[in-house]
Amino acid sequence: MTWIDSALILALLSTISVAGVFYYVNRQVKRQYLTLWMMAWMFYAAHVLAAMGLKAFPGEWPLILARRVCIGISGLFMFWGSFHLNSRPRSRWQLGLAIGLVVGGCCLATFVANDSYWLMAVVFGLLGSSVIYTGKAYLKPRATATHNAETVLGCGFVLWGSLLLLFPLLELSALATAVSYVLTAGVAVMIAIAMATVAEREVNVAERVAGRSYRLLFDATSDAVFLVDMWRLSVLEANRAAERLTKYSPEALRGMAFPKICPGLEKRTGDVVQNQRAFNAMFRPYEKVELLQEGGKRIVCEGEVAFAEWQQGMAFQVNVRELGERRRLEEQIQRAEKLSALGRLVAGVAHELNNPLAIIMGNAQVLAAGTSLDEAQKESLGRILRQSERASLIIRDLLAYSRPSEPNKAPMDLNRVVRDVLEWRRQNYEAAQVSVRARLSESLPPTKADRVQVEQIMINLINNAVDALRDRPLPREVEVATEETANFLRVSVRDNGPGMTPEIRDRIFNPFFTTKPIGRGTGLGLSICNTYIQEHHGKMWVESQPGQGATFFFDLPLLDCKGEALVEPEALAADAVAPAAAVAPTGQRLLIVDDEPDIAQLLEMILAGAGYEIQTAGNGTDALRVLGDEDFDAVLSDIMMPELDGQELYHRIREIKPDLAKRMIFVTGDTLNSTTRDFLNATGNLFLSKPFKVDDVIHRVQEALQREALEATETAAVGSR
Repeated sequence: MTWIDSALILALLSTISVAGVFYYVNRQVKRQYLTLWMMAWMFYAAHVLAAMGLKAFPGEWPLILARRVCIGISGLFMFWGSFHLNSRPRSRWQLGLAIGLVVGGCCLATFVANDSYWLMAVVFGLLGSSVIYTGKAYLKPRATATHNAETVLGCGFVLWGSLLLLFPLLELSALATAVSYVLTAGVAVMIAIAMATVAEREVNVAERVAGRSYRLLFDATSDAVFLVDMWRLSVLEANRAAERLTKYSPEALRGMAFPKICPGLEKRTGDVVQNQRAFNAMFRPYEKVELLQEGGKRIVCEGEVAFAEWQQGMAFQVNVRELGERRRLEEQIQRAEKLSALGRLVAGVAHELNNPLAIIMGNAQVLAAGTSLDEAQKESLGRILRQSERASLIIRDLLAYSRPSEPNKAPMDLNRVVRDVLEWRRQNYEAAQVSVRARLSESLPPTKADRVQVEQIMINLINNAVDALRDRPLPREVEVATEETANFLRVSVRDNGPGMTPEIRDRIFNPFFTTKPIGRGTGLGLSICNTYIQEHHGKMWVESQPGQGATFFFDLPLLDCKGEALVEPEALAADAVAPAAAVAPTGQRLLIVDDEPDIAQLLEMILAGAGYEIQTAGNGTDALRVLGDEDFDAVLSDIMMPELDGQELYHRIREIKPDLAKRMIFVTGDTLNSTTRDFLNATGNLFLSKPFKVDDVIHRVQEALQREALEATETAAVGSR
């Protein structure tokens, strides 16, 4: 054996060793680029074997071809692995295509070209450049963070790549060839050692990250979790829930004998099988087990036990939860389900009340617009309208409670709202002989909030305070105060009434909870107020002791509204009885579609009195039949109807008369419903909310018809161009 043969054997062994190291490392860290590099080293080893074969059988073309192909394929695998390392992966079909080109080129060159030097220079150039590219990938990040092993690995790849680029020249001399193979073997060993070191560091980092992630999950679980040594039954680790449950500090828990916490367990026996049986018998789902807190207090719990890995060993994992806590959670879930069902019932009832309320209000407005009424009759109609609007607000609140929505925030003066509400309610609290005093901060800045909702909150709190004082001896006092706190405006309503017990105070904001006699309260007022405040991202609470009165507080976020006009209070309901502006007869034809005959008749009476020609239909199917025979300028349609509802009617009209579909006006009693709201937003059509005002009906129709005229004008203008 010559010394060149020895150098080849040394290079082969080192190459195979490097491939083995890469295989082992890849099993630890699972990286795609390591798999590709391992294949590159294997093909390089095949090249060395082919070179050894050529020493024994010079000139054999299969060995020459195999050597060139293996070098080229090794370079491709090295390149593809480096692409993955740099997060620029190439697809497998691209790799397959490149391998096919290398194999085809080498075959063609072997049988056609005679200059073997340049052929070897090409394939070694491919391999050498790929290896140097890999080395630069490891050296480039070192400008910001230096790791010796990665620096050595990068230098090793660059050095090996440089030798590969020079290899075609070195092969011209037998001595240089032998030296190059020996140097390659040494560099390969350096690369293997550096790669193993880098992989070990990655594994350690991954284990630390996994350990932190496990610790976060371990501490985040709501169950108390104990890891218990299977032989000594000592606590190896416990999460924060376990610390809260047992009242022991973390240091005291670690190493503590678990039977001290769970006295029902027998003392350790050292027999893992018996320990397992004891734990399985003690900790079973839905079975009670007593644990001891620090200080000796017993608590009733339930739990289960399982095996868990712990520091390359096994341990008992005991999950425990206090039964009282689970029962509270179950009660909360049951209460939430009941409230959800009640909310759906309330929404349905409120929706059904809108139709009769719309009929009452509409007919009262029509009567109030007449000229033959005396003052007493007008005043009676005014009371009907005011109480009807009050009922409509209650219905709106019920719908808002069952379907919460974002408040309509606008700049407002909180002090002005408080003064207005006190003025509106003056007759009520004076009749109850209650003295109401306002202590308002004069420097209170404006904020953005839903004025209507804030008014409802103030009315509810003042009414509740007056009701609490109704049967109390004099003096009966209520104080309303405002002040600015950090980022909030605070309102307080204090009374000197009987106060509340802690049990009542804890439930006061629960839906449908009331302390008033039957017929005087629904139990929704404070719950709705609390919902409004939460929708404003504020806070509401009460402070009270038995016999010491009660003080309700709510905070509204202080929002910047500089340069914006303040919202003024809306006109009182009495203004609604003013007659609508006279409208000249138009002769335009309207189709009214509603399954409620009284609603359809009311709309017909309002619009016929305004000069329109009216046709009615009881549902969507009848409406389509009428539309097939006659033409109309606009359509007023209810949304919720049997057979064919308003949404489907709109889609059908859009198919047969698209221009008329744009002039549909929808009538609905529940614009808070998400499905209805999405439909109205999608169509962009006008709508009327039940209960409606006479003026609103006429104005909506006029607006829809004006849209038609505007679109016709724009179309004519575009055509003239």
